[in-house]
Amino acid sequence: MAVLVQQGVEMTKHDSRVDEWVDFISSTNQSKCIFYDSVLEFIIDQTIPRYGDLPNDLAASWTADICLKQIEKYKSRAMQPPTRKQDLLWDTYKRAHYACMAYFKGANSDLCIAEYCDAKKAYQKVMEAGL
Repeated sequence: MAVLVQQGVEMTKHDSRVDEWVDFISSTNQSKCIFYDSVLEFIIDQTIPRYGDLPNDLAASWTADICLKQIEKYKSRAMQPPTRKQDLLWDTYKRAHYACMAYFKGANSDLCIAEYCDAKKAYQKVMEAGL
């Protein structure tokens, strides 16, 4: 998994925002790192096989605004009655992934980090609920 992540970072190394995002993730506590690892695992195991990977994936042509709208979509789904714990967890991973994508597409840094942290809080609530 580290090799895939490293390749992804090198693909976007021209963007100085990579360093800022990596600093944000690496400066967080262990529970945030566990969430981040879960998001990465979801991307590698679920998202890439279904939708492809950069530069040939569905979201490669999306704008930051489209990614932010996707976050809102998954936030609103959280308000609906849950069907399975796995669905709720996956929705938090999707929100975090879209926050990361919006960030790298030039959206406001503070907004993207806040959305990522909000997804992490939702993840914690799901885990604590023991559904």
